[in-house]
Amino acid sequence: MLSSLDQTEELQRQAEMDFDAFYMITLEFRIERVLLAKDDLDVLVNWQGVWKKDANDTGTRQRGHARLQWVGTQSILLRSAQGDLPFGMKTKLMLAEPSSPLR
Repeated sequence: MLSSLDQTEELQRQAEMDFDAFYMITLEFRIERVLLAKDDLDVLVNWQGVWKKDANDTGTRQRGHARLQWVGTQSILLRSAQGDLPFGMKTKLMLAEPSSPLR
């Protein structure tokens, strides 16, 4: 299991890989619910997006929902992210591609 710091670093790494791999990424977020308890803030979001590899690509459409947990009062920082996140799409698409048959 990843620590919060490891998890946010991995999330950042996956997002950077997506920015390098795709020509255009269009994301739309909708806040479903916000839960506030002292210094903790949970934001439940629905998202949908399109990832295009080049200008002629029709794109890959995906959607999902996630829980973003924030902490702090003066400086609010992302503590963890759970659920189906829109980041790491390059990895998700690579894993979803059928592997070539062995010869």
